[in-house]
Amino acid sequence: MNSTYAPTPSVVHPGIAYARWRLAAAASALLLAGAAAFGVAYLAMNNASAAKGFALRALEQKIAGLEEQKKRLDIEVVTARSLKNVDARISSMGLVPATSVEYVDAGPPLVAMR
Repeated sequence: MNSTYAPTPSVVHPGIAYARWRLAAAASALLLAGAAAFGVAYLAMNNASAAKGFALRALEQKIAGLEEQKKRLDIEVVTARSLKNVDARISSMGLVPATSVEYVDAGPPLVAMR
């Protein structure tokens, strides 16, 4: 007896082989389409994220500018309220200090009763 094993060749019907090939091709095409869809989705999300980053940076710059403007306006307010400037404006308008002040007494306060 011969000690080597010789399998018998299997013969596959051509219709079955074609069906297997079509199934493998369809699965490969589906896998490729899915990978392409995920790639496009990734690029879209990455692009949206970058756009939001640019918008956020622009808003941060605007906030910094507004804070600087607020500081300048606060300094202007403090300067305008200073006693030196108030006295200068009073004298430029020709105002004089009041010498005698008279208060009007309206009598006792009246409250409507029910």
